[in-house]
Amino acid sequence: MLTKLIVFAVLAIIAWRLWQGTFVRRGPPPPPGGFTPNPEQLVRCDRCGVRVPASEISAIRANCRQCASGG
Repeated sequence: MLTKLIVFAVLAIIAWRLWQGTFVRRGPPPPPGGFTPNPEQLVRCDRCGVRVPASEISAIRANCRQCASGG
């Protein structure tokens, strides 16, 4: 009797999962925080060769040992 109950429970769980996958359409998961649909272009520093987002190139040049030393 216990075996039949366990088999029935497993079948019920499988049926429920199939039902959810077939009839309950979920949209794609939300993007993680800080995600932008249009990624920023990467720019290569002409001094040290590091690729960084275009908005951060001046900060990288100011803090990079090679860029700050000129070379």
